[in-house]
Amino acid sequence: MRTPPSALFVQPALSAGHAEFVKFEEATSLADSEVRDQLMKHSASFSAELSRTSERLTTELDRAASALRADKVDTTTLVATLNEMATKLTGGTGRPPNKGNTKS
Repeated sequence: MRTPPSALFVQPALSAGHAEFVKFEEATSLADSEVRDQLMKHSASFSAELSRTSERLTTELDRAASALRADKVDTTTLVATLNEMATKLTGGTGRPPNKGNTKS
């Protein structure tokens, strides 16, 4: 049986098309691999930046909390000092001294 003349033209075209498809598949596979590599690099960079930001914010929060505790201690000391002064001024009675007030 003889090969039809149209098959003589189709077979080389199919072979060329298949070769182009294989080249395209290899190129997309390589591009996909490069994209994955870049994604991994960006992910690692983002993760490191997130860790640095977290550490910086934790440090800032600890510093602010310490400052607030220090302020509270100072307020407590101030209240105690004012109470002591009030006790001395009132003579321990809790009432202001009578300064020339006369009852009518």
